Amino acid sequence: MVVQLPRLDEAANRPPRCPLIQQAKDTVYEALVLSQRPLAVLLSLFFVTFLAVSMGSFAVDSARSCLSSVCDLPLVSHSPLCTSDIQVPPSTVAHIDYPALAHVQNALLDELVDHSGSGIELALNIKHAELAVRDLAGVVRASNMSVKDALVDSLGRFVVDAQVTGQYLQRLSAKALGTIDSISAFNLYAFQIIRASVEKGNHQTNVILARTFQTSMDTLASQIARVLVAATEAAARLQQLEETLSLVHELCARESLLQHVALDEVLSSIWTLLGGNRNRLRDLKYRAVSLQEVQRFRTMAVAYVAATTQALRAADAELAELRDRLMDASTTTEDIPIEVHLASIERTLARVKGVGSLAGGGRVNDRVVRKASS
Repeated sequence: MVVQLPRLDEAANRPPRCPLIQQAKDTVYEALVLSQRPLAVLLSLFFVTFLAVSMGSFAVDSARSCLSSVCDLPLVSHSPLCTSDIQVPPSTVAHIDYPALAHVQNALLDELVDHSGSGIELALNIKHAELAVRDLAGVVRASNMSVKDALVDSLGRFVVDAQVTGQYLQRLSAKALGTIDSISAFNLYAFQIIRASVEKGNHQTNVILARTFQTSMDTLASQIARVLVAATEAAARLQQLEETLSLVHELCARESLLQHVALDEVLSSIWTLLGGNRNRLRDLKYRAVSLQEVQRFRTMAVAYVAATTQALRAADAELAELRDRLMDASTTTEDIPIEVHLASIERTLARVKGVGSLAGGGRVNDRVVRKASS
């Protein structure tokens, strides 16, 4: 039997093995093998702990629901077992005054209905103005006005600003109507849950009353903040729109001065007295008509902007005052009977139904009410 030995050139060309790399591979492999058992133990402990916590929370919830149903009984409700229920923080149950909160809500409803209608109307007016200026920009571009390039740029900027301003006004009206729906939904939820608790003779009626009052007050404060943000944004857009209109007015005044000087030169010309220069006179009259259209529109648009700005400032002041009154609505120290609270909530619901027809039907979402009462 013949044994073949490797050739000397092949042994010389074979790359040498690195002992450090092989040692690192062996170390990593041994570490993985040794860590299998601790990892398995840790995973097992994690799953066992998770299962125990889940079962414990389920048992606590079941026991709490059973205790709450048993505590509704007349005699058992006064036992020490039923007095260990979860208590509402003292700050939420210190003072409850639904009549004062209803007064704030009713005043806010009137303001929102009035300003939402004004916002929609002014948004439509600004939209009509936007379309008119868009057409007017084409007329100015085709004219021979000396400042037509700058005026066309300003009119184009006005078109963009008017479009954005109209969108902000519509957003403000939508948030105002959404606030009306929110007031209606939370008052309906509070009325139903408080009345049901009173009819059942639940010992936690005061706790439920405090919780619903706090929820209604916090929700109304949040809605007021949202409307204030929308009003501030719309006011900023209107201010920018007014600045664009001021630039248009300055350009129109400059064109009017140049036009007056040119017309005096023409009238002082002998050729005008002899019937000449008719083409130049016709061109000046055409420019005057275009200029008068821009000035007339500026007067109308400034009136729209001024009315909208005034409405937003008035709404801002009224909402700020209502928010302060809302924060002071829980300062009374007298205990008001539950029947008075329910009557105040019921009157507010009737008020919402009355203003709902003016604000677009009072779109109360029944799903929100069902979800809140569940």
